[in-house]
Amino acid sequence: MEKKDMIQEFITKPSVIFTYFGMAAVVFVTTAMIVWLPKFFETGNSLPPQNAGTLAGAVMMLALIGAPLGGFLTDKWRKSEPRARMLFPAATTFISSLLLFVAFFLLKGIGQIAILFLFGIFIMMFIAGAAAVTQDVIHPGLRATSYAIAVAVQNLLGSFTAPIVLGKISDLSNIKTAMGILPFILIVGALLFYIGSRYYLKDIAKVPPVQLEAVR
Repeated sequence: MEKKDMIQEFITKPSVIFTYFGMAAVVFVTTAMIVWLPKFFETGNSLPPQNAGTLAGAVMMLALIGAPLGGFLTDKWRKSEPRARMLFPAATTFISSLLLFVAFFLLKGIGQIAILFLFGIFIMMFIAGAAAVTQDVIHPGLRATSYAIAVAVQNLLGSFTAPIVLGKISDLSNIKTAMGILPFILIVGALLFYIGSRYYLKDIAKVPPVQLEAVR
């Protein structure tokens, strides 16, 4: 496939472009939580640094439950809803934004920690469906490239940017204000997934069928 055709393959598939940026929005939040949640617990809950780090780690470790559970539920829903691989990430990312808003703005103490544990499960439920979209709508010969682009976008706009942005906001105000932007980043991510879902079926229809032949 020529370079021009490769570029055309991606820019004519809005669903995958929205998926890349939706993933980046969620990774921005997860990275920010990993880096800054211990500090948030130290200042907001008056916890010793070691206890704050352990508690923050426990919240984010719940992704080990959320990621496979999200994949299972996405596959179940896809039997009745063809766009489930985009709608499920949209829904769980939006729910994650609500949980984070409640935890940061409405609760303190044990209630806050309980909601953050629930957030830790929901926040990574998006990954299986979103990763599948990067493969579904792209020519079979470019699917590795598609996932590589997804990882690059996540790291450039999410993992790399989040600690810097929140650190700067925290320096200018405080850690609570900095963490307070995260629910709204997730709302943006949910909207990106939802908008992408409106193009998903059309984009899949553009993908040429693959014929598999047994090697004799």
